[in-house]
Amino acid sequence: MSEIVLASLLSPAGSSGKRTLFGILGGFLLPSAGSVWVGDRDMTYMPLLKRNIGIVFPYKELRKSMQIELRQLHRKLGSTIVYVTHDQCEALSMSDRVAILKDGELVQIGAPAALGNEPKGSFVASFIGDVTLLPMTSVGDHVRLGEVTLRSAKAISAHPELLLAFQNEKLLSDEGQHELDVKRPKCRFREVMYQGNSLRLFLELEDGMPLRLCQPSYYVAQKKNHRSAQA
Repeated sequence: MSEIVLASLLSPAGSSGKRTLFGILGGFLLPSAGSVWVGDRDMTYMPLLKRNIGIVFPYKELRKSMQIELRQLHRKLGSTIVYVTHDQCEALSMSDRVAILKDGELVQIGAPAALGNEPKGSFVASFIGDVTLLPMTSVGDHVRLGEVTLRSAKAISAHPELLLAFQNEKLLSDEGQHELDVKRPKCRFREVMYQGNSLRLFLELEDGMPLRLCQPSYYVAQKKNHRSAQA
C-alpha cells in the first residue's frame, strides 16, 4: 500500500490465510518467502511498535457504532489500519481498500465499489453482495440469456463459456408493464419472502433457471409482488 488507508483482508471463513497474513503484517510471524513493504519502507524485520500499522481482528461481529469509531480513529491517527474479517458488510462499509483472499492467494484488491462493479472472476463476483451467476452465450457485440438479448457498454469476451452476474439488489420487476426488450428477461414469480426492510423475490426464467432479487418492503411493493406471486 502506497498511501495511508483503512484496508480490510476479506475472505470466506476457514483456511484462507487471513490469520497467517495477519501474523506477518503484525510482525508476529516471518514470511517463508518475499518481504513486507508499506510505501517505500521494508517492514519484514521491523518490530510492530515501529511499523505505524494498526491490526484489528474482531470478535464475532463489530457493532456498527464501533465501525464508525474505528474509521474516526483511523483519520485521527493518520495511520494505516488493516482489518481482518470474513464479514463482507463490515469490510465494504468501513474500508478504503479491500483485499480478497481465496485459498491463501490474493485474488483481487480495490475500492469496495470497484469489487462489486468490476469483479475479476466468478469467485469475487459470487462472493461480493447478493449475486446469481447464470451461463450465457456470446454473439458478436452482445450476449444471449435464453431468448433475451443483452448488450454491454464494454467489450464482451469471445470466450464460449461466460457467466452473467445478476446483482440481485439492482434488479427491478415491472410486473409485465413493458414489452420484452433488451435487458428485460421474462420471469415467473415462485415465492416472496418478507425480510423486514426488504422483500426477497424468488423467480424462474423461461428456460427454468432460478433467479432472485431484492426490493424495498414498503406497502405498494409488497402488495404488488405478493399478488404477482399468487398469479
